[in-house]
Amino acid sequence: MPKVIELNPQQGLFVQCMARFVGFFGGIGSGKTTGGSVKAIKKISDGDGIVVGPDFPHFTKSVWPQLAKWLPWSRVINRHLNHPYPSEKVLKIQCGSRVHKIYYGGMEEASAWAGPSVNWAWADEFRRKPTRQHFDILAGRIRVGPNPQLFLTTTPRASLRGQYHWLYQVFVQKQFPEEVLEIFRNSDRDLVTHFTAPTAENAANLDSLYLASLQGLYSGRYAQQELGGAFVSFEGVVFSEFNEDDNVSEDAEYIPGIAVEWGVDEGFTPGHPRVILMAQVVPPYINIFDEYVVTHEMPEVSLDNVLALPYQKPVVARVDSSAAELIRRLWDRGIDTQRGSHDVIQGINHLRPFIRDGQGQVHVRFHPRCGFSIQELQAYSYPDTTESRLSPSSARAAKPLKEADNVADALRYLTWPKDINLLMSWHTTGAQDVLRLPEPVISTRTQQPALQEPLIRLDQRSPLVSLLGSKRRSRTRSRPLGRPSWW
Repeated sequence: MPKVIELNPQQGLFVQCMARFVGFFGGIGSGKTTGGSVKAIKKISDGDGIVVGPDFPHFTKSVWPQLAKWLPWSRVINRHLNHPYPSEKVLKIQCGSRVHKIYYGGMEEASAWAGPSVNWAWADEFRRKPTRQHFDILAGRIRVGPNPQLFLTTTPRASLRGQYHWLYQVFVQKQFPEEVLEIFRNSDRDLVTHFTAPTAENAANLDSLYLASLQGLYSGRYAQQELGGAFVSFEGVVFSEFNEDDNVSEDAEYIPGIAVEWGVDEGFTPGHPRVILMAQVVPPYINIFDEYVVTHEMPEVSLDNVLALPYQKPVVARVDSSAAELIRRLWDRGIDTQRGSHDVIQGINHLRPFIRDGQGQVHVRFHPRCGFSIQELQAYSYPDTTESRLSPSSARAAKPLKEADNVADALRYLTWPKDINLLMSWHTTGAQDVLRLPEPVISTRTQQPALQEPLIRLDQRSPLVSLLGSKRRSRTRSRPLGRPSWW
C-alpha cells in the first residue's frame, strides 16, 4: 500500500520546484526535514543521489528517521544491512530494470564527498557550515541524468561574525559567476530559488504543548529566525569571536569524576526561559556538556528534572542574584550557590577572552547537544545606535538588547569568578588531574556510600579555589569544594 502524506503549501511548492538549487528555510518544527525526505524519494527515479547532514550524529538523529519513514523499503535491495551504520553507507534501490544508489552520512569533511557523480543531493541544516565549501562540493556532484538538483533544508542564517552568511549570499543575493547566471537567464529553468515556512504553518502536525513551548523560548528578531524561518541579520553581535568550528566540540562531553558546576539564568515567561548550563572545568577549557531550557515551569520541577539526568550533582550553582526562590530551592537540595551580581558590561568583558583569547585560543566549548545555547549566543547583539559602535570598554558603550540574552547571562554567571590565567597555567602544569573526584565506595553490607577521604581538600587561600571559582560561598562555607556530591 503506498504511503500517503499531506504537505503544507510551502512543502508542496518546495517538492515540486525544478530549480537547480532549491532552499527550504523554515522555523523549528516547520516540516523542513519531512519536505526534504519526500523530495529525495521523488528524485530517486531520476538517478543516484546524496543525502547528508552537517555531521553524522545530526544525520542519525534528525535526517535518517525521516528518510527511513518514507523510503520504499520493499525496493531497497540491501535493506538487510544495519542502516545507517554499515561500513558502506549506501542504499541500493530497485527502479524498474535499474538500481539507483543513495550515498548518505555526515559531511564533516567536504573533500570526502568529491567523488560520486549523481543526479541530486539533499543537505540538511547546513547553516552550521561556516563557509560555502560544502555547498560547492555538492553542487559539483550533480551532473548526470535529467534535471540535476541540489536542495537544502535548514533554519536560515543571514550573518556570521559580522558578514553575510553564505546561505544568504547563495539563495537571496544569488552570488554566482555571471556566465552561469546568463546561461540560466536564457533557459526555461531557474538557477536558484527558496521557500520559507514558519513553524506555525505546520501546527497541524505538531503537539500543541510542544508548539507552545517553542513559542515561549524565543522572542524578537531571534523568534523571527528560529520560528519564522526568516533571514534576520543580527548586526553588532556581542560575541563575534564565537565560532562553531572550535567553540562547539564533541570533546566537551561529560566526564564522570570531574566536578560539575551550573550556570543558571532564571526565567519563566515566553521569550525569557529558565536556562541551566551544566559545565566542567577541564583546563584549558570550561566544557558546557548539556543544557536545560524551559518556560512555564516551577523552579523545583526544573531542578529535579536536571538532577535526574545521568550527571553528578553540582558542587556549585551560579545564579542570577534576583532569583531568590530558585536559590532557596537549590539550598533545599543541598546545592551551594553563588549570586551573579556583577555589572552586565563588566561580565561581558570578563567572558570575552574565555570564548576566544588574544592568541585565538578558545576556553569555552559547548557540546553539540546544546543546540539552543549555541544558536542563541550568536544572536545576542547590541542595538543599532552610535553607542553600540563604541569600544565595549568605553563608559558610553551600549548594553546589549534584552533579547536572546538568556544563555549569555548564564554563561556570565558561570565564568565570572574564574581566572583565565589560572585556567591556562593549570593546563600547562598538568594539574587538571587534581580536579578529578574519587568514585564513591559502596559498602556491600549497608549499600550506603562509605565515607572516603576526597582526593583533595581545598584551603580557601588555595589557587585552585580561584580556578574553580570559589571566591564567595553563600552557604556551607566549610565544605571542601573538591568533595563528591554524596559526601
